[in-house]
Amino acid sequence: MRQNNETMGSLTIRLARIAGQVRGVRRMIGKGRPCMEIATQISAAAGALKQVQLKLLAAHLQSCLPVAGKPWQPEIVRERVNEMLLTVSNERNDRTN
Repeated sequence: MRQNNETMGSLTIRLARIAGQVRGVRRMIGKGRPCMEIATQISAAAGALKQVQLKLLAAHLQSCLPVAGKPWQPEIVRERVNEMLLTVSNERNDRTN
């Protein structure tokens, strides 16, 4: 993937924060914190990870779909967008499990 350094840097920072959240959840479990508190933190980490995924999708659409020196081919663009949307929506994972 051709990457925008600023976008990828931002995503890397977000992922580091998410990793910290996950470590915090692990500590909460180890300390026997209430299940609802743990579930809330897991939900927050999952939401943050979903945001990273969406930002990556946006970066892909902006920088990876256009092929240098070639005109846009609507059928290829449609296919790639559908592929990314299936990945984001987990439909691909549901079909393989």
